[in-house]
Amino acid sequence: YEGYEVAGVIWYQGCSDLTTAKLGTEGKTYTDFFMALESTYRRVFGGDSELPFYVMQLAPYQSTVSNLATFKAQQYDFCKALDNTYLVTSANEGATIAEALFGQGFIHPARKTPIANRCADSIIANEYGAAYNEVYSHPEVESVTASGSTLTVTFNSALELLFGDEVLGFDVSEDGSTWVKASGYINGSSVVLTSSLASPKYVRYAYSELYAELYDGTIVSAQTAKYNSTDRTMTITGNGTTYVLSDPNDLIRTMDFGNLTNASGAPTPIFILGITE
Repeated sequence: YEGYEVAGVIWYQGCSDLTTAKLGTEGKTYTDFFMALESTYRRVFGGDSELPFYVMQLAPYQSTVSNLATFKAQQYDFCKALDNTYLVTSANEGATIAEALFGQGFIHPARKTPIANRCADSIIANEYGAAYNEVYSHPEVESVTASGSTLTVTFNSALELLFGDEVLGFDVSEDGSTWVKASGYINGSSVVLTSSLASPKYVRYAYSELYAELYDGTIVSAQTAKYNSTDRTMTITGNGTTYVLSDPNDLIRTMDFGNLTNASGAPTPIFILGITE
C-alpha cells in the first residue's frame, strides 16, 4: 500500500493492550508503541509528516479503576504532545447494563453515533476550517497551578456541568501515588480545587469509578450495582432509591466518574497531570 494518498487516520484500538507490559514494564508503554506506529504510517503513506491522527479514547468499562484509566491517561498525554494528533472522547458513552454490568465483558460503547459526531466535528474543524460551532471539542487542560493547598486547573474554554450542581471526578496528590478526593468550583474556564492536602502537586480526573445513567435520566454510581443470578436482575442504589433493573434497556449507558464539559457538550476525558507552573 505504499504510495497511496491518505487524508488522515481514525485510530480506535487498545483493548488488547490493557496489560502491565504495555503500560510501563519492559521499558515500553502504549505511548511508545503508538508513536512508532504514527511515524511509520506517516512515512509509508506518501511521506507526509503532518498526516493527522484522530484517536478514539477507549470507552468506560468496569475495569476503569485499574489499567484502563492509566491507559486512557496515556492516550490523553500523547495526543497533547504529538503534532496533528487529536483525542476524541467517549467518556460518557460506555456499554449498557447487560454488556458492562451483567458480566458479558463488552467494552464497546453502547451508542456510537455521538462519538462519531464528535470525531466528524473535530475533523471538519481541524482539516477543513469549517467548524459548525466555535467550541467543537471537549475541554483541554492548558495549565495546572498551585497556591498553597489549592490547585487551579485551567482549560481552553468556558466550563459547564453535564449533570448535577457540583463538580465531580477530581482527585489530588502530593506525590503522584497517594490520592484524596478534591472538591471544586468552576470559575470561567478554570476549576479551583481544595482538599485535605497541604501542598497538592498532581491532579487526576475521572479515575475513581463508573457512573450509570438509568432509563429515567437518573445518574447513580455503578459501583453500587449488585447482580442477582437467580432472577437475572441488577439492583443499583442512588439518590435514596433502589432501582431493580431487569431489561438491557433499563440502563442507557455507563460513564466515567466526572461531569465536566463545555459548550460542545462533549465530556472531559480522563487525565492525570502535575503542576505546570
